[in-house]
Amino acid sequence: MVVIFQSLLMFAAIYCVIIKGSIDMGGISQIWSIASESGRIQFFNFDMDPTVRHSVCSQIVGGMFIYLSLYAVNQAQVQRLLTVRSLYEAKMSLWLSLPILMILSFSTAFAGLTIFAKYHNCDPIMQGRICAPDQLLPLFVADTLSEYPGVTGLFIAGLLSGSLSTVSSSINSLAAVTWEDYITPMLKQPVSILVSTLSNKSLAFTYGLTCIGLAFVASKFKGVLQASLTVFGVVGGPLLGIFTVGMMFPFVSEVAVVPSFLIALVFGFWIGFGGPKPPVHRLSGHISECPQLSEERFPCSPNYGNSSIGLAPDEYFYFYRISYMYYTLIGFTITLLLSLILSIWFPQKNQVDKKLLSPMTHKIMGYEDADEFISIPKNEEEQKIIAEMKFKQDLRKRNIEVLEESSTNHYTTAL
Repeated sequence: MVVIFQSLLMFAAIYCVIIKGSIDMGGISQIWSIASESGRIQFFNFDMDPTVRHSVCSQIVGGMFIYLSLYAVNQAQVQRLLTVRSLYEAKMSLWLSLPILMILSFSTAFAGLTIFAKYHNCDPIMQGRICAPDQLLPLFVADTLSEYPGVTGLFIAGLLSGSLSTVSSSINSLAAVTWEDYITPMLKQPVSILVSTLSNKSLAFTYGLTCIGLAFVASKFKGVLQASLTVFGVVGGPLLGIFTVGMMFPFVSEVAVVPSFLIALVFGFWIGFGGPKPPVHRLSGHISECPQLSEERFPCSPNYGNSSIGLAPDEYFYFYRISYMYYTLIGFTITLLLSLILSIWFPQKNQVDKKLLSPMTHKIMGYEDADEFISIPKNEEEQKIIAEMKFKQDLRKRNIEVLEESSTNHYTTAL
């Protein structure tokens, strides 16, 4: 119920912006017209160049891998799915979240268009009223909603709700993983539930303080959204690759996967945070209709356009020009390919739990009738031994079926 209430507050804050902006600008159609005439609507950019920051290709291909990493292997999301009673309910929860996420994405995008329509003739960044694009939404609220008692507080509550619903689950996930995977294996004897609970709460408190510290660091970024997606891409891509290799390729060993993961992680951090990077191209704006105010009142120096170090966009190093939307795909591909290549020299030598493999792998590799644990053949001799064992197992299964059928017929005849 708490998460539902937080979600409602978040939607309420977004729609306050949309409704107030629509009233001030003369309707939704007027907002759309202003955005379209100013080049803010770009639906049909099918450029396949990976250095193009946003295109249909980057959103579909890159976005697919981003959301795969977030919804399939992210610890916070998996922990949420494990709270339901069955696999069916987990799948249904994901399907039900899809329309809600779509509505939220379209709402936030239109809220951005609403804010642009408000300031399209008086760019507050060029004017110096704000220092970064991330400050546009608070500025809009201060300019248009501060006259209504309680609405500004509702907006702040919506922002906090949007962050708390994510941060709280992430902090709990970090504490649980740290305790179960790192601390518990080092303990010589089991601890009581009280000690375990207090330890997890202490870890969550520590991670919470760390998040507060990182919030001050994030304030130095030029774009918080792109920075967060960059981190998700750099880390989520190799992580998605590990889980994919584990579910789909039982012959790949840990010795092959771990170096591949580390190489993909280092490469991702290099292209994600290395530089110099070409500046993000800002669409044109102007201050032709700004009121004549003294610039001494503004906290920032006016920014009149795109800044650069004197290089043309195509003169920057190629990997630094790749769109951040592809970082997850790059990390995933490097982990997958390197794991498969290294498995030639470092194959799986241990038995593999059948339950950990994808149903697709069962069908392709012929594991439907295998035992609970699967042995991976290392040479031709072992392949022959396993083939003979499988033949004997199939023969035994057929004999049992024949005996059961014979017993059934005998029983029917006797009746």
